[in-house]
Amino acid sequence: MTVYIVLGVLYESYIHPVTILSTLPSAGVGAELRRPLGISIVGGLIFSQILTLYTTPVVYLYMDRFRLWVARMRRGRRRKGPPAGMP
Repeated sequence: MTVYIVLGVLYESYIHPVTILSTLPSAGVGAELRRPLGISIVGGLIFSQILTLYTTPVVYLYMDRFRLWVARMRRGRRRKGPPAGMP
């Protein structure tokens, strides 16, 4: 499951900037507006994909630690008997 998530992120991190790169070497009417837009889009996509590749494993790690903590808490409650003074 994790492999498919990572492959999807890697695929999108490669394909999106490649498709936007066609706006960079543009010429003709409106080229002076499309080039800065293409640069900012590609830069934003690269930055967001790098951020995603770093944060996704961290989120999965914390969720796994939280799951283990909840399991420990549930086991601890089962082992405890009734409070003192209770029949």
